[in-house]
Amino acid sequence: MQKTGFLTAFWALAKPYWVSEQRTKGLALLGAVIGLSLGLVWLEVQFNTWNKNFFNALEQKDQPEFFRQLWVFTVIALMAIVTGVYRLYLQQMLQIQWRTWLNENFLAQWLKDRAYYRLQLVNSGVDNPDQRIAEDLRLFVDNTLDLSIGLLSNIVNLASFTVILWSLSGEFTVGGVAIPGFMFWVALVYALAGSWLSHKIGKPLIALDFNQQRFEADYRYALLRLRENSEGVALYRGEALELANFRERFQHVIENWWGIMRKRKQLNWVVNFYYQFSVPFPYLVAAPRYFSGAVGMGFIFQTGQAFTNVRGSLSWFIDVYPQFASWKATVDRLLTFSASLERAREEAAQRGSERTEEPAETIGIEGLELVLPQGKPLLGATSIQLRPGEDLLVTGPSGAGKSTFFRALAGIWPYWKGRVRLPKGARLLFLPQKPYLPMGTLQRAGGRGEVHQCADRGGVGRRGPRPVGNRSGAKRELGAGALGRRAAAARLCARPPERARLVVSG
Repeated sequence: MQKTGFLTAFWALAKPYWVSEQRTKGLALLGAVIGLSLGLVWLEVQFNTWNKNFFNALEQKDQPEFFRQLWVFTVIALMAIVTGVYRLYLQQMLQIQWRTWLNENFLAQWLKDRAYYRLQLVNSGVDNPDQRIAEDLRLFVDNTLDLSIGLLSNIVNLASFTVILWSLSGEFTVGGVAIPGFMFWVALVYALAGSWLSHKIGKPLIALDFNQQRFEADYRYALLRLRENSEGVALYRGEALELANFRERFQHVIENWWGIMRKRKQLNWVVNFYYQFSVPFPYLVAAPRYFSGAVGMGFIFQTGQAFTNVRGSLSWFIDVYPQFASWKATVDRLLTFSASLERAREEAAQRGSERTEEPAETIGIEGLELVLPQGKPLLGATSIQLRPGEDLLVTGPSGAGKSTFFRALAGIWPYWKGRVRLPKGARLLFLPQKPYLPMGTLQRAGGRGEVHQCADRGGVGRRGPRPVGNRSGAKRELGAGALGRRAAAARLCARPPERARLVVSG
């Protein structure tokens, strides 16, 4: 991501929607929004011309022309109202379409190949993926459309009013040198200086906004975790520890927010000075021609509005800098998340393990090796044959890797090598350490059926549990890892009516 460049990485994030199967509707909405935005620029030009005619009528005390100009204003204003309302409405419709597609795409990537699980096994640099999907995608879509359409509108607005301002400026002599379009050049230099100073002062806002989103998500996660573990906290009387944790995480939120406040205060000093001192300048430059009688009052107001539009277009970057900083931080978070998901998929594709189905009745484990995410060996090559109706008990000390062995058989632990052979058409039921039911009704939670078919077949196996290894042997062969602190159990259903059962216990 760092080698590719930000704009290239951003385009890789934004492009997929615009080349997807939903691009037709998205491009139609985008075209309509751009067209309406350009229409608003055209109406601004009409307002500029109206200013000249209206104030000239006032100066000349031309009552019929005065009332005619009021009707002209009414028509332009109604057109601007309708255009503005529908531009916002269609832009929000596009935001919904784009966010819905991105949400589906990121959810699919997060769940594919159990990437959500692998991201927790290693230090991926990705915090709170739920917040990145729920909040960052919304901010990404909203700010990308706002900034891109705003940039386009301001470019067109700048081109339109530059022509007007250039024609109104005439020549201005400085030190015996005649400068054509003087007011345009002043507006350009003024805006460039303000933009450079704003970027210099406001650049730290990008990192501060990045951290603010992370700290807010960490705090929300801590609150949610208490709700999910309320019974355990109540039984262990852990309220004091939870409260200390809440206060610590909230303190990070507040401290970072103070940093944002201080930096925005500095930026606001620049922005407010910039805008306040730009107000009288066009009237100061145009006043000599008015007082000499060369132009009327309408010229003064038309020149002032044209200068304001040119200066505003050139100063667009200053206006949106806080939003730009937030957008940049959001894009960085999504790029980091997307890159981590890609690495998780690559790791899944490169693992040297094999799970196959064969027309046999046994469950075979051949040369199974386990390692930790950091590469430290946990279990040497192990081979086991599990026949129908047979129970197998795996024991060992805490940290020997029993739970990791269980996860590897279940297919969720990516750091293993070897081969697992399953009977063709076999259904497996694994019981995790922590009970799990998806959100919703019990009927919906049990709708998959495979688990129940597997669990309901036939009684207990005919043979009793067969211990594998003693405590010292298990420690020697399985290794002393940091996993497997609690007991785990798995029931593997081979073929009806007999079944095999493997129990991992500590």
